[in-house]
Amino acid sequence: RSQAIEAQAGRILALMAARPDSTLEELRTALSGAGHRFSVSALSRFFKRRAITLKKRRRMRPNGTDRMS
Repeated sequence: RSQAIEAQAGRILALMAARPDSTLEELRTALSGAGHRFSVSALSRFFKRRAITLKKRRRMRPNGTDRMS
């Protein structure tokens, strides 16, 4: 089964390069629009094999106080 997703590796990596803030669900939707159907977990394993993390971090608001000493 992983051969199917590996065959699309170039397309998947190109989509990530074009929109690095995409979620796995957005990637899945973009791929299904091109006729390739993969689950979110299959995409997750694809990125895990390549040691690519897609973690999102919330922006923290700046601390309102300065150091006193």
